[in-house]
Parts: sequence; structure tokens; C-alpha cells
Amino acid sequence: MKSITFTIFISLCILIAPPQINAQAFDEAFIKSLPEDMRSEVQDQMDQKTQKQEDVYGRPTSQVEKNYKNREIRDYLDYLEDKYDLLETNDQSNRFGAELFSSMQASFMPINEPNVDGNYLLDFGDVLEIQLLGQKANIEELEIKSDGSINLKHVGKIYLAGLPLAKADDLIKAKVSETYLGTKAIVSLINIRDMQIYILGEVFNPGLYTLNGNSNILHALNMAGGILDSGTFRNAQVKRQGELIATVDLYEFFVKGNADFNTRLRSGDVVFIPPVQKINSVYGGVKRPMEYELKETETALDLINFANGFSPTAQKNEIKYFRYADSSMTTLSYDQLSETITEYQDAVFIPNTLSKTISIDGAVNFPGQYTLKIDASLSDLIKRAGGYRSDAYPLGGILENIATGEVSSMASELAYKKLIENVFANGIEVTDGLASILNELREPPSKRMIASFDLDLISSNPSLDTIVQDKDRIFIPIKTGQIYVYGGVNSPGTTRFNAQSSLEDYINLKGGFSKSANKDLIFIVQPNGESSLHSSKKLRLFGSVDEIIYPGSFIFVTPKMDVSLNRVFRFGRL
Repeated sequence: MKSITFTIFISLCILIAPPQINAQAFDEAFIKSLPEDMRSEVQDQMDQKTQKQEDVYGRPTSQVEKNYKNREIRDYLDYLEDKYDLLETNDQSNRFGAELFSSMQASFMPINEPNVDGNYLLDFGDVLEIQLLGQKANIEELEIKSDGSINLKHVGKIYLAGLPLAKADDLIKAKVSETYLGTKAIVSLINIRDMQIYILGEVFNPGLYTLNGNSNILHALNMAGGILDSGTFRNAQVKRQGELIATVDLYEFFVKGNADFNTRLRSGDVVFIPPVQKINSVYGGVKRPMEYELKETETALDLINFANGFSPTAQKNEIKYFRYADSSMTTLSYDQLSETITEYQDAVFIPNTLSKTISIDGAVNFPGQYTLKIDASLSDLIKRAGGYRSDAYPLGGILENIATGEVSSMASELAYKKLIENVFANGIEVTDGLASILNELREPPSKRMIASFDLDLISSNPSLDTIVQDKDRIFIPIKTGQIYVYGGVNSPGTTRFNAQSSLEDYINLKGGFSKSANKDLIFIVQPNGESSLHSSKKLRLFGSVDEIIYPGSFIFVTPKMDVSLNRVFRFGRL
């Protein structure tokens, strides 16, 4: 109902040209007579009028105008400077994996509450609880000493440092069984040691760190602030007593999700990050365009795989390869990717097929969101969606377009502004009827475009097809057997469609014209959004209208305007 009345009144309101505003005093009573949400807008009109008069009778000197313009320029330059500074200080890396360390919290570090598996290596400072059950019942808490042993009463020293927790458990149970017949031992790790680790090389904060004994290399790197852009993610090293004991490729974790860091850190270990050797970029038609670190023998295909592969719109046989060493550019096919070993700072660009995303809902076989080629039409989309269902009503199809909505919004704002200007200029009382129109103009406007949804008609005349735009929304209603009759009739509502019925018949079925009906302003809005204007005079002269009324049509009999509306439109020179 609101969209129909908006359509009817907006064309009237846009034509209202405000008269020359003369000096006029408005008393407080007039302002208070307005609806609360309109008072500020009328007050703005008064202020603008006052400002215009000041501009006419007291224009500033050219020097003042010049200073004003200089101030505008200076403000704009300040804005650009602030924007440039913001860009300069935004040093977030575009390198894959770097964001992991920037997003880690201190709570990412493990705490000293034991939560370890059987591979945890025991060392000096770990505390075990040993409970004996059977002929000998006892509970002891024992800390591993600096020599790597514990001393269990009546059992003696047991050397555990360097053993995985599972093997230590077996050893303690075996020793207890040898000492006490019929006695069972339960071993628990109740406190984890601290350890000191050196974190060196291309990290943000190299140095000596105290870590939980259950920490792995990722925890250590996080404590040091992460890896610099100049450091490698593919060859993190763990050294113990001067010897390289393990290398870790963090891409196993970043790309594949393998978090099994087999090498356990021990106190005195060194985590070292060498310089990165090869960084390559991939942009365009991939799912995760970024900079990636590649190993010496890895290829352009590996680079694309790290980027989660091609996007659905990628042109796989038009791949541009930029060689940094000689500033050359070549075009590769998909088959050539696995043969192209990348070098330092080489880059890959995959063009995308130009596309647009459209959604379609309602009475189609496969409703949803579709990505189409840039030149795709409405009929292409309907076919992609599996065509119409048997209960579809294509004549009532709705195509919503963002640009249409923006134009409608501008027209609505203009009509609203002009109507407010006339209210202000002529001191017109805002009655319920006028307030209703103003409120209608403030409603979100329709985004609907008129389009043909008849696939047979489009097939015979392709010029009737509509090129859909990115982010358009399509809705196909189901068949209806109703006619909607509202406005100045005695019993507004719906009535059954009858192919033999005329406009006058439908009005009579709803009780005929009401006393408030304007019989010269009768609108028929067809299911496809097209509207036409009719009058009772035409009905009296010809008995019917030269227009088919389809199922789902909307008949609106405009109510008569009250006195304030007549004044608005009269002063507006309609």
C-alpha cells in the first residue's frame, strides 16, 4: 500500500515549484502545529531563508571569499595529509602467516597446569606424584633433581631426565614391582618445569626467554613477537649444544593444519630464524592473494596452491608471470605452471573473467545466488536457476536494482523538500492528510525496474531481454487469483479475478466509490509494475477502459485532497 501511494504522489510533488519566498513572520503557534519530526526541517527552511537574505543584502568582500576558499583548500590538504600519514603508519605485512603472530594473545602460551601427552620429555624441575596401591600404600610428590633423578622411598634413585613421560611411567612401575610384591604404582605429572630458551635471528625481539616446559617452537616465536618480513617461515631451526637438531616448516601448520611439532624444546635450546630466501606474490584470480615464501625448487603451481587455488572466475590459460630479475613478463598456460621454478620477488597475476553476482528467489526450480558473466541477461539467470516452477507467475516478476533505488531516493528527497518548502512559504496547516503524504515520501523508495519475464516473448524478441547488474535481486511470485482494490472505495480489500470483469465491476464489487473518492484519479498498477491513470468520466463515456486487468493487479482510487493539500498544490502551481 505504501509503495503504491508513494508512486502516485511523488510525481505530483516533484512538479510543485515553490514560489518566491517573501519575508514573512511565523509565530510560535505555527511551528508547534507541525508534527514533531517535521519541526526541525521547517526550522531549517526558515534558517536557509534568513541566510539567503543575508547573502543578498550583505555580500562579503572578495577578500573574505578568497580567505574562505583558502580555508577550504587548507582543510582538504590537511585531510590528505592525515590520510597519507595513516597509510604510512599502516605497516601490516601482506605476507602469508604474519597475521598469525599479530593475532596471538599472551594466553596462547601454555600454563603450568599439566596437559601433556606421553611424548613429553621429563627434565629437572618437573614434579611427579607417585601413588602406591596394594600391600604398600603410599603417596609421594617427587621433583626431578638436577642430576635427572628422583628418589623413591625404599626403591632408590630412578633416572628420568630426557625420558618421555610414557617410558618414565613404565620404568617407575617396573621398579616398584621389583621392590614390593602385589603393589601397583600410579604415576602423574602434577607440575611442569620452566625452561630458558634463546630465540635469535630474524624475530622482532630476540633474546633469552623463560618458557613453560610444555612449550613448542610456535610458543617460543610468539613470545619473541613473531618473525620479521626478512625471516623465513619455512626453515625455523632448533639448536642444542651447538648442533642443529631439527628444522620446522611452519607452512605445514599454516597451510595444512599439521600442528605436530615433534621436536620438544629443552632448557638451553636455541630457536633460530635464518633470513628468507625467496618471496613470491600471487594476485587476481586466486582464493587467497598474498605474498608467499617458496623453497628453492618450488614452482608457480606451488605458489597458486598455497593461495588455496584458483577462484571460480580465474582465466587459467592467460596467466601473467612477472620475472623480477630482468623485468620481463610472459604469459603461461596452466600446464606450464609446474615447470616454472620461481625466483626471488617473481610475481604471478591471474586475470578474472568479469562477472556479477545476482540473487533470484521465489517460484524458480533452484533459487539462490549466481555468478554470471558481465553481459548476462535476465533470461540467462532464469535458465541458470532451472527455469520457472509450474506455479510461477512471471508477469509479476520483480527486478530490484540498486541504481534505480538511488534515483528513486533522490526523487523522493526532492519531492519531500519541495513540499516542506511550500508548507513553510505559505503557512499551511499540516493536517493528517498532508502528514500522511510527507511520511510516505520519507519511506524507503522502491528499487523495482520494469522488465519482461516472459521467456517465450524474449525468445521471439531478444530486445525485450534485460541486462542484469551486479547485486540485482530477482523475485518470482506464485500465481494469484486476486485483485487488490484500495483507497476511495467503501470496502477496500481483495476480490477474485474474473477475466470478464471491468474496472467498474471491480470497484462495484468493493462497495463502489466512497464519499471521499476522487473519481478522476483512479490508478491501475499491473503485476509487472506498470501503472495507468483512469477516470469515472471515461467509464461513463465508454463503459470500460482499453486496458486488460491481470490477476494480481492493484486498483487505487485516490481520496479527495483536504483543504491544506489543495492549498499546497495550488501554491505550488501544479
